[in-house]
Amino acid sequence: MAPELLLVKNWVNSKPLRLQELRGKVVLLHFYAFQCHNCKANFDVYRRWHEKYGDDVMVIGIQTPETALERDPRAVTKAAKDEDLDFPILIDLESANWKNWCNTMWPTVYVIDQKGYLRHWWQGELRWEGATGDKTIEKLVDGLLAEAAE
Repeated sequence: MAPELLLVKNWVNSKPLRLQELRGKVVLLHFYAFQCHNCKANFDVYRRWHEKYGDDVMVIGIQTPETALERDPRAVTKAAKDEDLDFPILIDLESANWKNWCNTMWPTVYVIDQKGYLRHWWQGELRWEGATGDKTIEKLVDGLLAEAAE
């Protein structure tokens, strides 16, 4: 099972969410830091997933600070707006979720199936030097959605 999200005070674009409440949906959970160059390289993919999958898939960002500015919830909120990140974002100021997930780097994307199981993860830029992490994840998500429709 995927680790549950630990409750924190600050969220952008959403009320606090729990993975257990999202059972029945595929969840694409990504850890990022808004000033991280490698993280920014994935932003267009996250926006595409959010638009492409609609209500069938929940994209959730976990903004875990790397710099002092990233510890300011107002700066995180402004950055999300400036980057058109319209999906729910948990602001993990104390890195509690980072530690709970045993995450080791920015960015990392986790795929959680409809039953709450961790099915795949990708560390780093999804399309670094010809990598196809975005397509790999989309193929998995499409398969999970097809299974649920049967």
